Amino acid sequence: MSDILDQEKIAVAATATALNYPFIVNLQLDDWVEAKNKFGALNRENYHWSKGIQIVNLLGNSLTKLFGMHYLLDGRTPALRNYVDNDFFDKKWDLEADDSILYKRFVNLDNLHKDITKHTAVAKVGLARKELETLEQLAWHRETTRKMWLWFLKKRAGNQAIPNDQLIEFQELFEKD
Repeated sequence: MSDILDQEKIAVAATATALNYPFIVNLQLDDWVEAKNKFGALNRENYHWSKGIQIVNLLGNSLTKLFGMHYLLDGRTPALRNYVDNDFFDKKWDLEADDSILYKRFVNLDNLHKDITKHTAVAKVGLARKELETLEQLAWHRETTRKMWLWFLKKRAGNQAIPNDQLIEFQELFEKD
């Protein structure tokens, strides 16, 4: 057990990009990395929209955990869009004003995450097929998630450049795609 907890074998938030470690002890990154790994294992020959549902769930969960870790409402994590639309963040944080295209993409991702992956129902299968029919559609949602992470990190840095110590941790995860 002690070697499982050995600091050299665990990637904590400060060293989360050390992907050769067996564990990532940062739940936001854990969901993001799992989504990236599952996406990376797909190709046009083996892609099916049902695999996309699982990946969209991981993408949305990574953002839910990222936002919720920093901002809770009545001790719980609200829906993703509530953070962006309802001043849960600093009032200077306005995704729609900062990047209206990213805002629309985020709303689409949030609707997909909420309607298809969090509350799956037979009646919504058609929507899942339409939204996740191709690998390119799934890649679009992955890119939206990546951009949301970077938007959040920049805002946490006070709209300045993301500090190097944080950027280094996310470069490998976010900028080499």
